[in-house]
Amino acid sequence: MPSFGELVRDWQRGVQAVERGDWGCALRLFSGIPDPPARMCFNVGCVHLLAGDPEAALRAFDQAVTKDICMAVGFFQRGATNFLLERLGAQKCSGGCVLFNMAAAQCRLGLWAEATRSLEEAIAKGPEGACDLNTALGQVQKQASLQPRWVPRGEVFRPHRRHLEHLAPMDFLGKAKVRGRLLVSWAQ
Repeated sequence: MPSFGELVRDWQRGVQAVERGDWGCALRLFSGIPDPPARMCFNVGCVHLLAGDPEAALRAFDQAVTKDICMAVGFFQRGATNFLLERLGAQKCSGGCVLFNMAAAQCRLGLWAEATRSLEEAIAKGPEGACDLNTALGQVQKQASLQPRWVPRGEVFRPHRRHLEHLAPMDFLGKAKVRGRLLVSWAQ
């Protein structure tokens, strides 16, 4: 079992590999930890999506939401990955983005009235993104398809800054000091 410091160090190295676009290295670092936390499982799913492997991404997102049932972004990405794999099941979570993605799926199926209702419900749920939702509603009323929403490419969970600050080795004892005066007094 790796120490917490090793976990944070590998996590940070994995994030840096994602920033460089080195998917293999990032997967090796994120997957090399036994029993990883939910955020790291989410990162594995994001890297699999970036690498073009949605099946493996779906497994990683399933693992993330199993470990943390309150991880809304994990449910969101799992739903978006299901959409990518065209597995539109009854797996839902709350929020305007989910209703937007539902409307996008309904547009694909040609269910324009249902898509309109889904977008109107999303607009009624809250003001965040209402401008985008109104634009999408206009597209649906013109019977133009919508594209599903995703978490931005390359966005992954990062270790907390305060944990990173403690990774550098610390010298608690200080530097050794030689006292010449003591050595002289012993010689006499």
